[in-house]
Amino acid sequence: MRRVRAKSPAVDTVMQAYLYRTEQDVKDLLGIGCRIRLCKGAYEESAEIAFPKKADVDANFVKLMKLLLPSEIYHGIATHDPRMIEATTEFAAKQGIAKDKFEFQMLYGIRTDLQRQLVRDGYRMRLYIPYGT
Repeated sequence: MRRVRAKSPAVDTVMQAYLYRTEQDVKDLLGIGCRIRLCKGAYEESAEIAFPKKADVDANFVKLMKLLLPSEIYHGIATHDPRMIEATTEFAAKQGIAKDKFEFQMLYGIRTDLQRQLVRDGYRMRLYIPYGT
């Protein structure tokens, strides 16, 4: 990522909260000004490299979100989980982080009610539309 960003600083990355290594990766990437899309992670990994329990993944997601939002880099919080959204909105409000300094990201067609509510509440929302085989 360092090599690619040196050529094009417009390149950003996705970090998966379920991996043990992600906290250090996030810290390293913040150090070079990298924009990050934080998601929980959706691949099947062994307990040697990933948190096996959902509660641990959720706790790490919140921990990582708390590293990202104060960084003054525009990040994406990618989740459909109302608890992760609530943790994010509460943390941002307590830290005085404006709603336009980050965005939520969700898949098109999933939890449209929640997407619309976040937009009504003044948050930014990016929808991803997966396509192809």
